[in-house]
Amino acid sequence: MFTDQRIARGGIGQAGGLSRPFRVWIDDWSWRSLSSEPLPGNLKLATEQFAVNLQLMAAGHYALIGENGYHKKHDLLPRASYAIESPFVKTVGTLALANGKVLTIKGRAWLSKEWGSELVGASYVGEDNFILWLNDDEALLVSRYRYKDNMPYTSAAILDRQATSRIFLQTISLFEP
Repeated sequence: MFTDQRIARGGIGQAGGLSRPFRVWIDDWSWRSLSSEPLPGNLKLATEQFAVNLQLMAAGHYALIGENGYHKKHDLLPRASYAIESPFVKTVGTLALANGKVLTIKGRAWLSKEWGSELVGASYVGEDNFILWLNDDEALLVSRYRYKDNMPYTSAAILDRQATSRIFLQTISLFEP
């Protein structure tokens, strides 16, 4: 498994974003499309260990998690955000490794965007997300939000290609595993 991250500031051209056409970048990493939507789009990034060049195409509609996108993250804490998901993204491209080997990639991806006024509070420890494609038309998303002084909160939803999101579980865990 390969991982990498970049942190940069906008204003000096090192990182930024445009809406028409859609483009976000940080250094030489970029995601761009030819419209105001992220999909279809091209994702390119390179590190010392690998380089990725992917073509991303929507294979279903965007789905809003929760009530019109409002997604609760705890029953007892004022934690929530807005979330939009695209669990059906067709992906093709290449993965180039540091040893010179180039692999062809073909599969599916999941695009997730979340925003809010206070996404990470002082007692927030982290979250775990589990994604499972149930079949070609439905996917399961289970999220567990962990807090320092409160019990974890778990929610689960089934999303389909027609943008339907059905939350079927929202609960505070009574016991830590």
